[in-house]
Amino acid sequence: LIDSKILHGKILLMVFIKTFNNFYLKHGFYKTIKTIVYELNNIVSSTLFPSFTINGRRKYLARALAKKFDNTIQGGIFKGMKLLENSVWDNLSKSSQILGIYEQQISDILFSSSTKNNILIDIGAADGYYGVGGVFCNHFKKSICYEIDPVAQLAIRKLSIVNNVQDKISICGKADAADIL
Repeated sequence: LIDSKILHGKILLMVFIKTFNNFYLKHGFYKTIKTIVYELNNIVSSTLFPSFTINGRRKYLARALAKKFDNTIQGGIFKGMKLLENSVWDNLSKSSQILGIYEQQISDILFSSSTKNNILIDIGAADGYYGVGGVFCNHFKKSICYEIDPVAQLAIRKLSIVNNVQDKISICGKADAADIL
C-alpha cells in the first residue's frame, strides 16, 4: 500500500512538472526560470518574513494604529468609538476602521439622512461595528444585532459595554422574517 501523503506529494509533483513543461514550451527558458525564482521568493519571504507580504503589512499597520490611538476611531461618523483589541471578524480592516474610512460607501448611505432614526437592524452583525456604531454616534436610538456566532455575539456585547451603549443594543441569533417584520 502506498502512503496517502506520498501519493499526494507525487501527484502535486506531477502537476508541477506538467505545468512547468507547458510554461517552458510557451514562454521559453529565461521567463520560466525567472517565474520560478519569483514564486519561490514569494513563498520563502511570506513564510520567513510575514510582515513583508501585503496582509502582513496590513496587520502590522493595524497593530501600530491600534496602539497609537488606543483602539479609538479617529475620524468619520464613529469618531471616538472604541474598538475591541481583537476582532472576531477581520483584523485586517482595523487600520481603516481606526482612521474612520472603513467601508465609507456603506457609511455614507447608511448615515446620509439628516434625521435621526429609531432602529438599526444589523443582520450578520459580526463584531457589531455598525450596530454599536449607529447608536454610539446617536444616529439611531436602538440597534438590533442579528448574529448566529456565539463568539461574535459576545464581542458585540463587549463592544457595546466599552462604548457605554449596552442599554441600546439587542443581540439576537438567527434573523427570521417574522422577527424583523
